[in-house]
Amino acid sequence: MLGVHWVADALGCDPVRLTPDGVRAALIELPLRLKLRPIGDPQLSAHEHDGVRTIAGVVLLAESHASCHCFPTDGAAHVDIFSCRPFELEAARRFILRHFGAAELRDSVLDRGGSESRHRGPIAELKRAR
Repeated sequence: MLGVHWVADALGCDPVRLTPDGVRAALIELPLRLKLRPIGDPQLSAHEHDGVRTIAGVVLLAESHASCHCFPTDGAAHVDIFSCRPFELEAARRFILRHFGAAELRDSVLDRGGSESRHRGPIAELKRAR
């Protein structure tokens, strides 16, 4: 297997946290918490399309990449990490829930690499305790 691709949708996020600074901080802190190695600073883009503001960012890792795409109006953050080195999924989930103040997290994992590639359905759906 080449690596693991984690794809997560954080819903019911605190819109105050869905900012360029929030995305940048997530892309700096998350890889470090997962013991992955950024090889540069996160690159961000913010734009508006049809009245919907979006903030997107990506950071290259020695192991591949991490990205985040936020929609403040919808209270949503979409995050993914592709890594050829294993990382702790639970730590990634906890971080995203806390960092963006999400009420719910839906995620899935893709095992990637040549003929061994396979997609698994959602492996976790978490909701913030009230």
